[in-house]
Amino acid sequence: YTRFYLFGWRLRLLSKRGRLRMTGVCVSVTVALRDGEETVTCSKALLVEHSEYFKAMLESGCFKEGAEAENEGIIRIREEWLRPETFRQLHLLLSQSEPVLKSVFRGLWTSFPKTADPNSLCSLLKMCDYFQMQCHVEMI
Repeated sequence: YTRFYLFGWRLRLLSKRGRLRMTGVCVSVTVALRDGEETVTCSKALLVEHSEYFKAMLESGCFKEGAEAENEGIIRIREEWLRPETFRQLHLLLSQSEPVLKSVFRGLWTSFPKTADPNSLCSLLKMCDYFQMQCHVEMI
């Protein structure tokens, strides 16, 4: 096995029949938009904590995407309406504290970009609503 550190957590990679698997406290998963147009890597725990969509996918065992995440460490999002520029904000939304997010959202309301802008609050709200990130929807 190989030891390494990720965000302060000591983890081990174990090789089993040519496949690598991660053990430890923190497990990351890559979320890919369509065919890798944009990718975001974040903690599985963050996804499950903040999103009912990802919680159902990763914990229920009923979705092929969850099995794909378990085996390959990747979740593929195939929605055509979701823009890469908006999707790129997913990790930031999941990893920031509520006061920081409120400040960011307040700044976006003040600058109020066009609704078609992929970094507008409307775009972020649509993505958060789709991923069932209720706390974030309420903050926006």
